[in-house]
Amino acid sequence: MNDQSTGRSRRWLWIAALCVLVAVHLHLLFSAAERQSVTFDEFAHVPAGATYWTTDSFDIYAHNPPLIKLLTGGIALLADAQVPVPDDRPAEPATFHWRFGEQFMLANWDRYPDLMLLARIPVMALSVAGLLLVATWARRLYGLVGGLLAAVLYAASPTVCAHGSLATVDAGAAVMILAAAYTYWKFLRGRRWSHGLLTGLLTGAALLSKFTALLLLPLFLAAALVEIARRRGRGAVRTLGGWSAVMLTAFVVVNMGYRWRGFGRGLESYEFLSDGCQQWQARLGNLPMPLPSAYIDGFDWQKAPTERPHPTYCAGQLVPSTTWYYYPLALWLKAPLAFLPLVALRLYASWNSRRHFRHWICHDGYLLLMPILFAAGFLLATEVAGARYLLPCLPFVYIWLGGLAARRRPEPPARPAPARWLMPAGLALAAMFVIEGQSVYPRYLCFFNRAVGGPDHGHRWLVDADLDWGQGLIDLREFMRERDISRIQLAYFGMADPGVYGIPYTLLLDRVESEWVAISAYCWAGLDVDLRTPNEGTPILVRGDFYAPFRALTPEALVGHTIFIYRFPPSPRPTEGH
Repeated sequence: MNDQSTGRSRRWLWIAALCVLVAVHLHLLFSAAERQSVTFDEFAHVPAGATYWTTDSFDIYAHNPPLIKLLTGGIALLADAQVPVPDDRPAEPATFHWRFGEQFMLANWDRYPDLMLLARIPVMALSVAGLLLVATWARRLYGLVGGLLAAVLYAASPTVCAHGSLATVDAGAAVMILAAAYTYWKFLRGRRWSHGLLTGLLTGAALLSKFTALLLLPLFLAAALVEIARRRGRGAVRTLGGWSAVMLTAFVVVNMGYRWRGFGRGLESYEFLSDGCQQWQARLGNLPMPLPSAYIDGFDWQKAPTERPHPTYCAGQLVPSTTWYYYPLALWLKAPLAFLPLVALRLYASWNSRRHFRHWICHDGYLLLMPILFAAGFLLATEVAGARYLLPCLPFVYIWLGGLAARRRPEPPARPAPARWLMPAGLALAAMFVIEGQSVYPRYLCFFNRAVGGPDHGHRWLVDADLDWGQGLIDLREFMRERDISRIQLAYFGMADPGVYGIPYTLLLDRVESEWVAISAYCWAGLDVDLRTPNEGTPILVRGDFYAPFRALTPEALVGHTIFIYRFPPSPRPTEGH
């Protein structure tokens, strides 16, 4: 009776703690969403998703699969957004989404910020689902306290909060990948066909969310082979058969998501832009493809720009986009300082369990296999695209870190002495992780750890989606109201027209003509930028060196950690370097 009473108490404690964490995580996400203007990718993602419903076509912004965009665009439609009729045959289909995003903005001008805020709700819901998955998986491995520790790290992670509050595909795809990996782990443990079917469905959903999920296919095969080796060949046929069934189900789901359009189309009929796809086309001839044509075109359009290296900003200088150390540096800069000590402590705990390797490999090993192979894939990538591409790795790492608070360990430790201090040390580091991670609330995109001076010094290291992704217009508007600034001269990195947020402005193109000047960190860093004329969106290319003289000036303020404010005398003053 006492054992039953204790079990019920622990169950209710678990449910209550999860409810608190869900409520806190939702608060963090909504606070971040309300504070951020429309970011670069959102500008095209939401309108594209809306057209998938209104036109039953997936051609616009096929660079990413449609599932997350369907969810965000669907919410905009439910809010009665006006969706323009897209061109049937745009001149440049690979870039038409930017022009269509502008048309969508103009058609919904008065309600545009509110519509885009509502469009973020599905991603926030998926982020909460990710929290529950992390907690559930970690609890199964490490007990109640371990599950709560993993959930706390996920809920308070600045990277999770940053992208879980945006209507982009990154956070949603990471949750889909996690869900597929969890059900496949359950399949490998019990080899139940129901788990295999569910894994296939979730893998298909992940593949419909982002092309990154294609890495699940070799990852699952590697995990199956490791499991066969661990079982010394027993059940090999069932395990490999399950993997095959998962892949088949996933491909069926992908084709169903695209209405089977273009399924079986010959490879020679495609007009590829990327060299890699053209090479496969030359090798395989007119081989029928088992995927929708829009999926293959989108993969090609996504790959083509990565084959043409261009400058990117890293550690205060412009470097090639193929720079190998970008991702390791970004991972360190964008994580709280306690993250690496937590990893080191967990590795120490794993080292103490090395005598139980066969047990370790099916639990901790599986968790680590996913982020290691994902990270390796990105390190070998031809182009860097920001720390957000490492987002699928983080939930696995947080689950694994939950092992620091395991109440009952899966196996007896090889050396019992360290277990006495392992949990207190892990919990102390987790508290430091949460405190520093939330120090930038609610501007999570701008998070940089204290080792480099925090978010106000992030522009010295990284820009773009790691700092300045166009989210600072609300902060700029509030600054102008506080200083009673009627008009500002602006160089802004983003696609949304600042005027839609009530900001009167002129572009900073060739000379300073206003008392107040605002420059996004992206422009300040020296990268080329397309500035768009007010209310029309006609792009004007401004070379990165044009804004170089401003780096020698002391700004009046740094708004939202991303926009430099300068004040000049009222008379016109030319700049240099144009």
